[in-house]
Amino acid sequence: MLKQSTYTTLVRVFDASVGAEALWSKRFEGCDHVRILHMATVPMDLEPDHTGVWVLVPDSWEDPERKTRLLEATSVVDPERLVMLVRDEEDQLPKQETSGGTQWVFAGETERSIQRTLRMLVDADQGRQVLSMALQFPDDNPNPVVCLEASGELAYANPAAENLLALQQVNGSPSLDALQQEVEALRTTVEEPHSFVIEVEGATYGFRYERDDASGRVHGYGIDITANLDAERMRVEVEQQSRKKDEFLATMSHELRTPLNAILSCTEALREGAYGDLQTPQLDAIRTVRESGKHLLSLITDILDISKIEAGRMELSFSTLGVQAMCDSVIQMVRNAADARSIELSYANNTDIETFRGDPLRIKQILINLVSNAVKFTPEGGRVGLEVQASPASDSIVFRVWDTGPGISSENAYAIFKPFVQADGNYNRSQPGTGLGLAIAQHLARLHDGEIALEQFDGPGAVFSVTLPIGEMGVSPVFDMRATGSWPIVDMDEEEEVQIETILIAEDTDSNYQHVRDLLVSLGYTVERAVDGQEAIRRCQELRPDIVLMDIDMPVMNGLDAIRVLRELPDTQGLPIIAVTAMAGIANEHACLQAGASAFLEKPYPLRDLMQVMNQVA
Repeated sequence: MLKQSTYTTLVRVFDASVGAEALWSKRFEGCDHVRILHMATVPMDLEPDHTGVWVLVPDSWEDPERKTRLLEATSVVDPERLVMLVRDEEDQLPKQETSGGTQWVFAGETERSIQRTLRMLVDADQGRQVLSMALQFPDDNPNPVVCLEASGELAYANPAAENLLALQQVNGSPSLDALQQEVEALRTTVEEPHSFVIEVEGATYGFRYERDDASGRVHGYGIDITANLDAERMRVEVEQQSRKKDEFLATMSHELRTPLNAILSCTEALREGAYGDLQTPQLDAIRTVRESGKHLLSLITDILDISKIEAGRMELSFSTLGVQAMCDSVIQMVRNAADARSIELSYANNTDIETFRGDPLRIKQILINLVSNAVKFTPEGGRVGLEVQASPASDSIVFRVWDTGPGISSENAYAIFKPFVQADGNYNRSQPGTGLGLAIAQHLARLHDGEIALEQFDGPGAVFSVTLPIGEMGVSPVFDMRATGSWPIVDMDEEEEVQIETILIAEDTDSNYQHVRDLLVSLGYTVERAVDGQEAIRRCQELRPDIVLMDIDMPVMNGLDAIRVLRELPDTQGLPIIAVTAMAGIANEHACLQAGASAFLEKPYPLRDLMQVMNQVA
C-alpha cells in the first residue's frame, strides 16, 4: 500500500549559527519521517537538486562571499521546496531571482509559526512522492488513479478508481462529468498541477492532476481525505473550545478581581484611618482580611496562567534584561516575607554575565516562585540564597536558589512540578498556597528554551537551578525592572511632594470608587468622579483636575481611548493621567503608556504606591 507517511523527506539545513543543529532538530520534532542534513559551511561543489526541502539561513554567515555563494547555488532549487530564514527587516531582504513559491521566514516570528511553515513544506514533499509512486504503480495503489485523453475521455482507471466511478453511477450522478470538467479547466489554464475535491457516499476525495505535454493526456491521483477533513474539523472545534475557555477565564478573572479589588481597597482605607482610628484587635482583623484577599488574588492569577500555558496561548515578550537588576527586584519582592520570619536572604553573582534575553515579567515570576517557596518552607531563623553562575554551556546562565529548610525527599523530587502538589509531594495543603508555583515556573522556563532542576534533595535544605539561554544581544536598551511593579518609583520625601488639590477618578464600579475616594478625601484631597471615558473627557475639560486616575475597562468609551483623546486636546495634553486596571502584565502596561498615560498602577494598589506615583507625575 502506498501511504504518505511511508516516505522520508530529506531536509538540507544551511545554518552556521551556534547551536543551529539542535535548534533545527527541535523545530522538526513535529514532522514524521524526516532526515535532517545540517551544514554549517557552504560546499564549493554544492549542486542543488529538486528533492526534499531546503532551509537557508543566509544571515548566519558573516562572510558576504559565503552568503552570496549559498544564494547563487540554491537559486535553481524549486521555490516550493525552499524556506529562507533571515534576521534582516523585510526591506533589507537579499535579492534572489526565485518565484513566489519561496517561503520567507523572519527571525522575529514565533517558533510555532516557523514550525507550521516547515510542516507545510514537508507534507507537500511527501505528497509529491506519493503522487509520483502512485502514477508509476497505479494498479497497486489503494487510492484512485485515472488517465484521461486530451478530449476528456477516460483512458485508464485503476481498480480503486473503477469502484469510485461505479458508486457515482449507482447513485445516479454522472460518472465522468466532474472529472471531465476539471480536465477541460486544466486544458485551458496555465496553472498546473491542478487539484479539486469531490464527495461520494459521505467520503471526500481530493484529486491532483498533471498534464503530459507530449501526449496531451491528463494523469490524476486521488486520495481519501475524509479522515483529514474530520481531523481538521476536530482541530478547529478544539481551537474554538480552547478560545472560548480562554475568553471565559479572562472574563472570570476580571469579574473575580473586581470585587476583590473593592475588598482590598476597603481594607486599605480602614487601615489608613479613612473611617476613623481603629484599635489593635480591629487592625489585626483588617490585616487578616487583606492577607486573605491577596491570597485569593494570587490564586486567580495562578489558575489563569496555568490555563494559558496548557492551552498553548502563553505569549512571551522578550527584552534585554540586566542580571543584577533582575535579582535585586526578586530579592526586594520577597524581603518582607523573609523578615517577618527572621529568615536571612543572601545574593551572590559568581559570573561576569551582565545581561541576557527573556520576558522580564515571566523570568521574575520564575525566580520569585522559587525564592518564595524557599522562604515558605524554611523554618524561622533559617537562611535562603539566590546565586548566579555561568553554565558549562557558554550560551546559558544559571540561577540557583537554596535554603536551609527540611528539604525534599527523592520520592517527591518529580511530583513537585505537578499542578496542585506541594513540596511534600502530596495534594494536601500542608502550607498555604495553590501548589501551582513550581508547575508554572517549569512551563515558563521551557517556553524560554530553559529548564528547572532540583539539584539537592533528601535534606537538609533544597537547591533548585534555573538554566536559561543568554540569547543574542541586540542594540535594544536594558529593560527597566521598575516596569514590573517591583521597585518604588520615587522616594517619599515630604519636602519634594507636589501640591495636588483636585483628583478625578474615572471608575464605573461604585465599590472601587468609594473606598479610594474616602481614602483620598481623608487625606485632604478634593475628589470628583466620571463613570465612563466620555464623561472623563468632559469633566477633565470642565474641572481641570491636577491628576486623573483612569480605569481602563469602562463602558461607552474605555480608558485607553479616553487617554488618546485627552492627549489630542490642547487643554489636556499635559494633564497627568495614571492608568489603573485589574488586567495585569507588562503588555497591558505598555498599551497604557503608548496610549499616553503618564504612569500605570495595577489594581489593587497600596496607598504608598499611589502617593509615590502621584508625586512623580504631578
